[in-house]
Amino acid sequence: MWVRCEKHLYLHTIFVSLGFMPTASEKFNYVNKIFKNLLGAKQYQIKETYDALKNSDFLLVTSAGRSERAFESSFGEVQRNIDGLTVLRYNDIALRGDTLDIAAPKHEIDHKNLLAAFVTGSGETPDTTDPMRQFTSYLKNSKSDKWKTLLVTQSPNSTAGKIAKENGGIILELRGSENKSSTNYRENAIMRDPFELAELCAFQYLGQAMVEGEGYERFYEIVEKKLPKIGQKMDEWSDSEMCNCLLDNLERHSDAFVGGRRGGRSTARFLVKRLAQEKQKIRDQSYNIGGENTPEPRIGDAVIINSKSGGLENYYSPTLKEEKSHVLSWATKAKKLGASVYSFVGTENSPLADSKISNHTVVFDSDADDKITPKGYSDKYAQIAMLQNNISILLAERLKMTPEDFRKSHGF
Repeated sequence: MWVRCEKHLYLHTIFVSLGFMPTASEKFNYVNKIFKNLLGAKQYQIKETYDALKNSDFLLVTSAGRSERAFESSFGEVQRNIDGLTVLRYNDIALRGDTLDIAAPKHEIDHKNLLAAFVTGSGETPDTTDPMRQFTSYLKNSKSDKWKTLLVTQSPNSTAGKIAKENGGIILELRGSENKSSTNYRENAIMRDPFELAELCAFQYLGQAMVEGEGYERFYEIVEKKLPKIGQKMDEWSDSEMCNCLLDNLERHSDAFVGGRRGGRSTARFLVKRLAQEKQKIRDQSYNIGGENTPEPRIGDAVIINSKSGGLENYYSPTLKEEKSHVLSWATKAKKLGASVYSFVGTENSPLADSKISNHTVVFDSDADDKITPKGYSDKYAQIAMLQNNISILLAERLKMTPEDFRKSHGF
C-alpha cells in the first residue's frame, strides 16, 4: 500500500532495493528484475523526469533501434491525451536535413518550455551521442535558457552520461541486464531487453501519471499494480496453445511478418528487430508488414498482427476506421495465401479476434476493467510489447541461440 508521503516513498525504494517486493512473474525472472528496477528507481530522478515532461510543450527525442520503438509504443498515448504537447523524433528533423544545433532555435519560436530527451542503454551509441554533442554545442554558444535536457540510460558513467552531467542535464537511470553472457534468457533476457522494456514502462506510466495529474508518486503506484498483472498474463500465455503453435511455426523454415497501425506498428517493429536475429540463424527472414521490401506471405509463414481496437470502428475515435481496413485486410489476405495469423488485440469480441480471420488470438483486459487506467488512456501496446518479448525468449531457447549469435546478427 502506498502512502502519499516523500518519506514513505524513500523507505519503500529502500525496501525494494533489499528485495522486499511482490513477484510479477513466476516463470520469467527478468520481468521481476524490471519490476524491481522500476520500483527501485531513484525518487529524485523520477520526480525530475516527471516534472520535465509535465512542464514541456515541446519534446524532441533522440534514440535508435529498439529503444526508439519502445518510446514510440508508449509515449504516443501520452501525446494523444495531452493538448498542446508537440513531440518530434530526431529522425523527423533529420529528414529535413537539419542537425540538432540547426533545428533547436527554429522550435524556440513557437514553444516556451522545450525538452530534449536522449535514450540510450549503453550511452555509447553514435546515433545518440553525436546529436547530444551537437545540441550541447548549441546551448553553450547560444546560451538559450528555453531547453532542458533528459538522458535515459542504464549507463550514467558512459559518454552520454558525462555529456549530460557536464551540461546540468537530468539523468534517469534504468538498470539493465546483469549478465549479458548468460544463455539463461528467462533470468536475464536478451541483450538490452531489460533496459528497453523498463524504458517502455517508464514512459508509459510516467505518462499516465501526467494525464491523471496525480504527481510523480502515482508512477510507483501504477507500476506496483500493473506489472504483476502483466507478468501473470505473460506466464499464462507462455503455456497456451497459441504460444506453442506460434513457436512451432517460427522454429521451422518459414518467414515471419509482423505489423500494426500507429502504436501497433511501433510495437511490431520492436518485435521484428529481435525476430530478424533469430530467424537469420535458420536462414529465414522477418518483415515489417507494409515495409518497402516486404513480399507477400507464403504457405506456412507466420503473420503476427497487433491491434488495440481489434479492427473495431469508433474505438476511441472514428479515425480508427483506417486501422480496421488495414489490419483486417492483412489478416484476410494472409490467411487466403496459406499463412497462419496470430493476433494480439486489446478488444474482446472484435473482428480480428474472430476465428474466421485469425488462427489464434490473445485478448488483453479492458482498460476500464483493470480499474487502474483512466478512461481514454491505454497501455495495451506496452502490455503487448512485454508479452511478445517472451516470443523471442522462448524461440531463443528452442534455437539454442547464444549471446554471441545475437551479437553477430546485431549489425554494425
